[in-house]
Amino acid sequence: MKKGNSRAVAWRRHGPTAFLRLKEWWSFEGLDPARRLYFVFLAMSSPISDYVSLTVLDYAGGRRTASEHITRVRMGADPGQLVSAGGDWGDLVFRRDGDDAWVIDVRDGSLRAGLRQVARAPLQENRLLTRRIDYNIAQFPLNAVSGTLDVGEGPLPFEGYGYCENCWGVQTRHSAANWLHFWAEESAGILLDCHYDEGVHHHYAWLWDQGSGRYLATPLFFGYDPRCPRDGWHVRSPQLELEVTPLSHHASTMRIPPLLPYVSIDYHELLVEVRGTASTGTGVVEVEGIGKYDHNFNFW
Repeated sequence: MKKGNSRAVAWRRHGPTAFLRLKEWWSFEGLDPARRLYFVFLAMSSPISDYVSLTVLDYAGGRRTASEHITRVRMGADPGQLVSAGGDWGDLVFRRDGDDAWVIDVRDGSLRAGLRQVARAPLQENRLLTRRIDYNIAQFPLNAVSGTLDVGEGPLPFEGYGYCENCWGVQTRHSAANWLHFWAEESAGILLDCHYDEGVHHHYAWLWDQGSGRYLATPLFFGYDPRCPRDGWHVRSPQLELEVTPLSHHASTMRIPPLLPYVSIDYHELLVEVRGTASTGTGVVEVEGIGKYDHNFNFW
């Protein structure tokens, strides 16, 4: 997983302003189903601005702790170190701990996290290459996660499932996406349906179950209605029939700068329960888990 921002942009292929559309981010998530805690920590680097987002959700108590920072993000500054960021707000470090393991250290106000993830399912890699796009996605869909998490009331042990992704490359300015991934004890899934302003439709579905992974037929239909974000909905495809029940919902917008923004993002983030079936060609797999769903419209 090489860092896209460290490579020269093929501007003759992707256009003279392609460097302005070059982005890279690392994102780590974790779910402790016993304590009903969830976190997502993201750091992104781009030529326009760098960005850090930190969220912890107590979905039993309905408490959400979140912060966002426009701050300098360093990608791969030291050997083994994937990401570092820091400022008056605090600091963040993602670093490798072996081939398929990572350490996460976060300090931001009352938020403290010291966590480790170890892959339990193989890396999934996808690339979208067109006249205007050269976009790479590397995902570890099912990790074991353990450590401690503190949101101001003292450190709590954290143990459960994790997920991480590294995305990099030249993207278009406009995109709209439905993005769902979910976990259970021995299974995980990744479902994507994304439209780019170049008229490109990017979609795939991948399921890990009982020690093996497979791609499922697409496209996917996501029945989410942002006007009714707490209502249940369905995901359907030729091989999937899933019922999705929201556990929490958060909507946000970002405009950078506020007047005449170069970046304009409308974003819905949901923690959800997923139940249903997947037809694999050799049988029917029962799907039941908890996951994260993103619904966004981006101009960035």
